[in-house]
Amino acid sequence: MILDVEGVTVRFGGLVACDAATLSVDQGQILGLIGPNGAGKTTLLNAINGVYRPLAGRVEFRGEDITGLRPFQVARRGIARAHQVVRPLSDLSVIANVTVGACFGRENLGLGAARRVAQEVIASLGLADKSETPAGKLNVAQKKRLELARALAARPMLLLADEVLAGLNPQEVAEMLTVFRTLREQGVAVIMIEHLMHAVMNVCDRVVVLDYGKKIAEGTPQQVSSDPKVIEAYLGDPKVAAKFLEEEGA
Repeated sequence: MILDVEGVTVRFGGLVACDAATLSVDQGQILGLIGPNGAGKTTLLNAINGVYRPLAGRVEFRGEDITGLRPFQVARRGIARAHQVVRPLSDLSVIANVTVGACFGRENLGLGAARRVAQEVIASLGLADKSETPAGKLNVAQKKRLELARALAARPMLLLADEVLAGLNPQEVAEMLTVFRTLREQGVAVIMIEHLMHAVMNVCDRVVVLDYGKKIAEGTPQQVSSDPKVIEAYLGDPKVAAKFLEEEGA
């Protein structure tokens, strides 16, 4: 097991965003983190990589308690983050953006070595021809790839991917899923938040479902997709959930 999250609770005033959330990830495993909007998925990632300090609970990475460490300290230990809303350094080139990721990642690279890593990652994600293009001039799909490249240049052992497929067309989604499968083959663990259920079904080994900050289900994609509690969380009515399952023959 590379990551163990136990009983993590995050509050914002009177709002409990994460309520004793628990999950674990093995090396080379892709874990899907799903749930309705406002379920606490991004908050949980923020607790894992140090943006928020949990009120309670523990985050253990590779046997070390990293609960409450700052994001740069978490990154140095081998956890990288790709955000849903991409905010590249728009006036800098693609390669400069990715070089930053390599400089502040797990290997703590100097500028020259970081640039070489950046070149490799850019090429692997199909951005080599945009290397010297200002990041602000990229289209949505290219910015998504840039965000992923910046994270991967940090040479993570665990990638936290927050809706990196949002806004992509079907071909672009398929290409991104190929990237995730390659990461799995390389032994990199991935936690991906995603609303595209066909993507979750196709690439994830296991799925954890949150609702109102609590884990309500965990299992294979097939198991959670037919769980009445999961369907109710998305559809909002237990009678509708029961009817859905009946119609689907579950």
